[in-house]
Amino acid sequence: MNRLKLLLCLLLLSMVSCEQTSSETDVSKRSAATNESPLEADQPPEAADDPTVETPAWAELHIHGAMKRVNLDKDLNPTVTVADALPTINHGVGAVGGLLGEITVLDENIHVARSGSDEVGFDHYKNAEDLGALDATLLFGAKVDAWQELELNEGTDRDALVKTLEAWRRDNAPGQPVPFRVKDPAATVNWHVVDATRFPEGGATTCEERKELSHQFAHSGIEVTLVGIYTTEHTGVIVDHTTPVHAHVVLAAGPGGHLDTFTLSEDARLMVPAIP
Repeated sequence: MNRLKLLLCLLLLSMVSCEQTSSETDVSKRSAATNESPLEADQPPEAADDPTVETPAWAELHIHGAMKRVNLDKDLNPTVTVADALPTINHGVGAVGGLLGEITVLDENIHVARSGSDEVGFDHYKNAEDLGALDATLLFGAKVDAWQELELNEGTDRDALVKTLEAWRRDNAPGQPVPFRVKDPAATVNWHVVDATRFPEGGATTCEERKELSHQFAHSGIEVTLVGIYTTEHTGVIVDHTTPVHAHVVLAAGPGGHLDTFTLSEDARLMVPAIP
């Protein structure tokens, strides 16, 4: 009798063990099938790299010098001879060697503002040969073969222009620098021509200080062309920490320099690189 009871107990224990093993196996299978934790399931998939996406030719900037080199190192030495740089750019902004003026490249037109004395001299060149040995401490440019007009829907000041450019870049060239132009028959502009001879001993330490010590100009209701580069990837090189825009202004009468503030008229036309 005792042996019979013992056999029955062993049989019951065996059945319970089998059920546990079966349950654990089912749980293991379900876990393996999902193969992710709840946290992992909620994470969005990473965007795949697309090796077929190429940088547009107009976004391949040619960079000579850097603003942080001027601000932090106080290095005003020239970095390039302007005539040597022109074959690769038809749209550019920069500063004359030694920070003694401004350079604006607008297609075949090279506008140079020279400082270093009480008066600023303004020159307009049509070809590189006439520039001679003119050099630049800073020169940033691009080669843009064709332009398209973009509506200015956000307003008429710098912040509005930035919003418009950022929206266009997001849809057409994410992360790329954007050369741009604005043609306006009646803009209000404040601009300056840098002059290192006005800097204190040891040099100016910020863009704002350089501006305050420069030759300053203001115009209202005047015909202008703005020449600029919008970028969020070149802070300290092309733009400073206060703005993603580095722009110059060229007046219809010829003079021009570094653009500080502006208000555009309703007739202003914004131009960006043409997209096929």
